[in-house]
Amino acid sequence: SIKDNIPEKGITLSIDGNYYEGTFFNGRKDGKGIIIYKNGAKYEGEIKNNLHNGVGKLTQLDGEIFIGEWKDGKINGNGVRYHSNGDVYSGHYLNSIRDGTGKYIFANGDSYEGRWKNGKANGKGIYKFKNGNVYEGNFENNNFSGQGWFKMKKGDTYIGEFKNGVLNGEGTVINKNDEKYIGMFKNGKKHGDGTLYNKNGEIIKSGIWELNEFISE
Repeated sequence: SIKDNIPEKGITLSIDGNYYEGTFFNGRKDGKGIIIYKNGAKYEGEIKNNLHNGVGKLTQLDGEIFIGEWKDGKINGNGVRYHSNGDVYSGHYLNSIRDGTGKYIFANGDSYEGRWKNGKANGKGIYKFKNGNVYEGNFENNNFSGQGWFKMKKGDTYIGEFKNGVLNGEGTVINKNDEKYIGMFKNGKKHGDGTLYNKNGEIIKSGIWELNEFISE
């Protein structure tokens, strides 16, 4: 039997099919232990009041692994999650959702490092593509949004106001020949008032643009 006010080790199999082996205190799982859930998930670590509390490791049946900090049964604090698809996230969580500062490495070689809110990239961050392209700036719900710059490994550099992942509003593009366009954009294309300069700073065209086509001075 589990005695009150005295920590004891024991084993239980609950009516819902969950197995526990570890420390009890006042009839509750409390201390360190192992829980094997009916669905095949396995938790190893610190427990308080029957819940994951402290540092622990949760292994899912599909191979996903989380190692980090828990509070009242939810991931709260810092940790690392190895997703079953090969993605890896290392950073801060709030109520089991990515929130705060963290780095996400995708299985395809891309990576994002920066601020998170509600499980998505929100705030300042850097997204690096496997092909060498880089975006640094503001994010909103996983999209480039707000002020930022996007540099292609073998091509143009885009600087300015982003919306839905592309330049929208005022911005600058510098191409691989060092020609520079300064002006307005719509959905990533020159649109509105703008000026194109050569690498020496001399004006090539200045006036109205429409979807990358120069219309008139």
